Amino acid sequence: MDYKIKLATLIQQGCLISPCTTQRLHYTADRTQLISADGQDTFPLHDNSVPVILPDATAMANYAATSRTMNREYSSSFLANERRGVMGWLRSLKAKDYRSPAAITAINRLLDSIDDTQVAIAIGGGPHRHSEKLLNLNIGPFPNVDIVGDAHALPLADNTVDMIECSAVLEHLHTPERAVSEMYRVCKPGAKLFVATPFVQSYHGYPYHYQNYTVTGHTQLFEQAGFKIIEQGACVGPTYTIMHLTLTYLMTYPPKILRLPLTLLWGCIMVLLKPLDIILNKRTDAHLLASTTYLVATK
Repeated sequence: MDYKIKLATLIQQGCLISPCTTQRLHYTADRTQLISADGQDTFPLHDNSVPVILPDATAMANYAATSRTMNREYSSSFLANERRGVMGWLRSLKAKDYRSPAAITAINRLLDSIDDTQVAIAIGGGPHRHSEKLLNLNIGPFPNVDIVGDAHALPLADNTVDMIECSAVLEHLHTPERAVSEMYRVCKPGAKLFVATPFVQSYHGYPYHYQNYTVTGHTQLFEQAGFKIIEQGACVGPTYTIMHLTLTYLMTYPPKILRLPLTLLWGCIMVLLKPLDIILNKRTDAHLLASTTYLVATK
């Protein structure tokens, strides 16, 4: 997919709006900015292609800048070297795909149902692109971000989106109810969502971490916004929970001289323990100690 062409098509169709006035946006004559239909709002294009459509660009830039972790992990230099060396090996272990078969099947089924004429958005997408069918929306112009926007005020017109993927995002939002309401607004009737959010995980700020969700809390959050839940359950299972929490503990609390040997030892143990979730993720009670819960919903 040519993401620039896809984005330009959406702009020409009037799918992008000002989060301040909800006016439709279009290119200026020189194609260096987006301007609202009433001419009151203008938004820049980062690198002449990525629209920065924020209700308060200064506040959001400051917000993004306060997260050292996010800016480090989203930088081009980090992405080029993230799998190198001992720490790269440990990061690879933490990032391995531990999702349950049900969660993998659910997201793949939704992606397979989307064609090039439809609009699929990854809220919080980047720095990696999870699927070539998804346009990534994030709060900063990071690698692989196609639209810079705020999940609390999506720069998308009503009833324009066919699918939303939102993974590891809701825990970082100060008002998740508002963000989910925005998802409902921009979705077309019949549109589908795949959402995955931490349940039993350690604090990880990008730059902040406000809440985690049980299966019950996840379901209630989306039902209150008007969505119909199709399925829900454990996304990343109990064994990964124990592995991840222990690894975080060993990388944080022992004396510095012991951290590397202890984390390396635990990394080897993690390799042996991983297969346990192949069994546990199939259990109906896997969500009781799940690292991440997921749901599929429709409007």
